[in-house]
Amino acid sequence: MIGTKLPDYLVTQFAQWCIRHGLTQAGAIRAAIADYIYNDETATNAELALAAQIEELPFRQYRIRCV
Repeated sequence: MIGTKLPDYLVTQFAQWCIRHGLTQAGAIRAAIADYIYNDETATNAELALAAQIEELPFRQYRIRCV
């Protein structure tokens, strides 16, 4: 999936996970974020699948804005 745009619903789920865990800086290292998701006992299957995709995609393509 490298170079493929994530579906909007997955980006939304990821943003919701970040907000839920107080991670509002989009510049965080993607592997670290994926690791947080993998180690989060409350992560849903969709969030775990998204973590795998995050590790393979260039993170700079995605920005999360919390207002």
